[in-house]
Amino acid sequence: MAVRVAERVPKPDVPNPLVRRAEAEILTAALDSLGERSGHIIELVGEPGAGKTRLLAALGAEAAERGVTVLSGRCSELERRMPLHAFAAVLDGIDADGVVARLAAEGEALSDYDRLQAYRTVRTLIGQRCGAGMLLLLDDFHWADQYSIGLMDYLTRWPVDAPLLTVVAHRTPQASARLRGALAHGMELGTVDRVELGELSLAQSAELLGRAVDDERLLELHTRGNGNPLYLLALANAASLRDKGAGVPCAAGIPSHFAARMVGELATLTAVEQTIIDAAAVLGEFDLDTLATVADLDKGEVYSSVAPLIRRDLLRPVGRSPLFTWRHPVLRGLCYINTDPRWRVAAHRRAQAVLAASGASAAEQAPHVEFSLSGPDPHALQVLTRAAEDAMQAGDPVAAVYWFQVALGALPGARSVEARRVALFRLLGRVFEGLSWHQDVRHVLDAALRMVIHEPADIRTAALTWCALTTSLRGGREHAEALLDAELAAGDGAALRIGRGIIGLLDGKLPKPEELEAALRLAREQDDQLAESGVRALTAFAAAVGARPGDAVASSATLLNRLTDRELAINPEYLVIHAWAELLTGRLTDAVDNFRRGLAIVRDSGHEFLESALLCGLSVGLRHGGHLADARVDAVRARESALRHHAQGLVGLALAIESEAAAWLDARDRMQAITLGEQAFTALRAASAGCSASAAVPFATALRLNGELSRATDLLLSNGGGHDLDRLPLGLRPRCYELLTAAALEAGDPVAATEWARRASTAAETLALPDARGHAYLAQAHLARHDGRLAAAVTLFRSAAGEFTAAGMPIHHAWVLVLAAPHVAETGLTDEAATMLRMAAELAGPCGAQWLGEMAERLLAGLADRVEPRTPPSGFADLTVREREVASLAKTGKSTREIAAALSLSPRTVDVHLTRIYRKLNIRSRAALANLLVHD
Repeated sequence: MAVRVAERVPKPDVPNPLVRRAEAEILTAALDSLGERSGHIIELVGEPGAGKTRLLAALGAEAAERGVTVLSGRCSELERRMPLHAFAAVLDGIDADGVVARLAAEGEALSDYDRLQAYRTVRTLIGQRCGAGMLLLLDDFHWADQYSIGLMDYLTRWPVDAPLLTVVAHRTPQASARLRGALAHGMELGTVDRVELGELSLAQSAELLGRAVDDERLLELHTRGNGNPLYLLALANAASLRDKGAGVPCAAGIPSHFAARMVGELATLTAVEQTIIDAAAVLGEFDLDTLATVADLDKGEVYSSVAPLIRRDLLRPVGRSPLFTWRHPVLRGLCYINTDPRWRVAAHRRAQAVLAASGASAAEQAPHVEFSLSGPDPHALQVLTRAAEDAMQAGDPVAAVYWFQVALGALPGARSVEARRVALFRLLGRVFEGLSWHQDVRHVLDAALRMVIHEPADIRTAALTWCALTTSLRGGREHAEALLDAELAAGDGAALRIGRGIIGLLDGKLPKPEELEAALRLAREQDDQLAESGVRALTAFAAAVGARPGDAVASSATLLNRLTDRELAINPEYLVIHAWAELLTGRLTDAVDNFRRGLAIVRDSGHEFLESALLCGLSVGLRHGGHLADARVDAVRARESALRHHAQGLVGLALAIESEAAAWLDARDRMQAITLGEQAFTALRAASAGCSASAAVPFATALRLNGELSRATDLLLSNGGGHDLDRLPLGLRPRCYELLTAAALEAGDPVAATEWARRASTAAETLALPDARGHAYLAQAHLARHDGRLAAAVTLFRSAAGEFTAAGMPIHHAWVLVLAAPHVAETGLTDEAATMLRMAAELAGPCGAQWLGEMAERLLAGLADRVEPRTPPSGFADLTVREREVASLAKTGKSTREIAAALSLSPRTVDVHLTRIYRKLNIRSRAALANLLVHD
């Protein structure tokens, strides 16, 4: 039999494999039974892009190869008012007499009876032309005219009595109720079968895109494409999958043939409908009142125009809520990028305003702020920052980093470099502060680099150094070094070199002299006074740690004191390391002043992550100065700040410093101090060896005060680097050697004690600092006492007390006096012993170490019967009231500057008073004054 094959067989519009094999097999099986089942109809339904056309094309090609007549056509929205057009166009090739065309032309004039006769005529025509078999493919039948739908209804009830297979493809949401009802009735009659195209499986998506199932990008494509072949192919061919902001799906880069197919449905929209679609693209999900506001249209217009858009399946209701959304995010993205840019910006502003008025979250407002941002804007900055902080609290640092990055656009512009830099640092601070302890900082560093890449050079360098330092404090030293090394490779700079050196310090690595010289030379070549001060500060710290201070600390102080707080706000870390250098070299008053200055600077400049390092130093300085309660408070603040910024090493150091302050303050609850120290070393497990070594010193003191000298020894030796204590700055070693001397004697090992005392003396000689000499004398006093050389021990105790007085360390002075007094009394010098104990009590009280004062009082009570009454020293009555005030403060170990501050005098005036006091009392030093003025 001659078979006529129609030429209009649908072709796939994109080259892609047929992955819906199960559905294809159902269609092929129906084709196989063509001669056994007359007038069979298959309803093929699925979302736009689900693959209906692809299946029709494959089926048509298979039928054509078998010699089956294939007739196919696709309906269009523009033909919905053309009677019987869906069939007239398809049957044109077999209707030589033009029967169907005439019926179509008369369609609207036909009565119901005549229309029924027309349907019968078409049915007969099809049956006559089927021959050995015919395949009728009708695509996009949801756009069919009512007469064509009526004919389909007729054919489901009166199937063609011939080998005919009809496949009707349509989108259910857009199909009319009559079409859906007719096909559903046909299913009940057994003349219609239904094939639904759901989402592709992950394996099918992999096959479609030619990717491995475990490909990470495949999973993202599959998820974003909702398993829809068209969206999958479009996204796979897009330039990027990154969303346009956090609120609008990315559609940029989708090939034009995909984009044209998806947005082609918008061609016939009215002007009002197009405006509504544009507003919907801005909003994403919305209620109708908000849609009307953003579209800037009358609510009535919007209410009446949304229904057709829903019928077209462009928009869909969200469940039973009053909200509406898009059929698919990619379609929204395509519509969004095709809106007028100026109108879009205004629409975003209207959207943000209506959301703010309704109390929407910052996260909901942020996308609209982003896309309407045109420059510095304090209100926009507030919304974006709040959105980022909310994202951090929700455990989404990636979103938070994105919003902080967008917030850069709302920062003050280049005309206010200082304000922009501070705001940038604060944004960066919120990013890092929001990360959890164990989150990898690499992606945050990458985001930070994107944030500052287009900033002016000075801001960029300062920001990169900021990122490197805070990353290093979090334990990401290697990442921090890599960040600065990469920047140094791109272009040299003194500030970058200094930052690299400071990061090394955090790991216990001192910069080499030649590195410091090169950085200093570069700073001078660039005429950068701030960088030069940074090099000097780094040099001073390295010299202090390595016991080569010379004039390095003084030189650093000279440069830093010339800089204003505003200038130091760019790199306040320079002041931090300088203050620590002062602390390590016994310049307690200057160190405390600079720690306080640094705290004010970092809080105003966005460098809050440095706060814990400053507070740790301030706490140590205050403890040395005898302000134990304040020292503990600052140690607690340091710990809290370190916790906020996830600086685990500083958390441990702060806990250890607090441990010592607590031990000095309260003897009745020493176990609390020990618990703090144990917590410190739990926190320090993942920190650098340098942090652990530094933290071991204060915790060892707490253990000693609790009577655990053996444990203190183990702690110092295991964390300090063995017997040489080479992990510790030399300035801390005399203190440790003195403790180790006392511990060795308690353990019955005088040989070891002698060696520790020798090391203490050697270190003190190198350092030439009062506190170092004080500890060395104390170590030698322990040895002399143990050997029974009481006179020598007393002399050494006196020397130690004098050195601690000179160092301005009243609590250590009091401690030595309490240790010395019993041995002084043994030599028969009970009056001197009593004097020592009275002075110890007077020193300990103001320091807050009440237990030490009480110990002195108890020892003094034991000497009461052996002590002769004392009279005020000769010349005391000649002192003026002001001189007595100065003398009273001086005997407690306070410095000239501290006395001046307490009495509202100048330091020079205090020195004048002290000279007169010395002359009237016939003494030459503060130590002599302290020994003399036990009675006020």
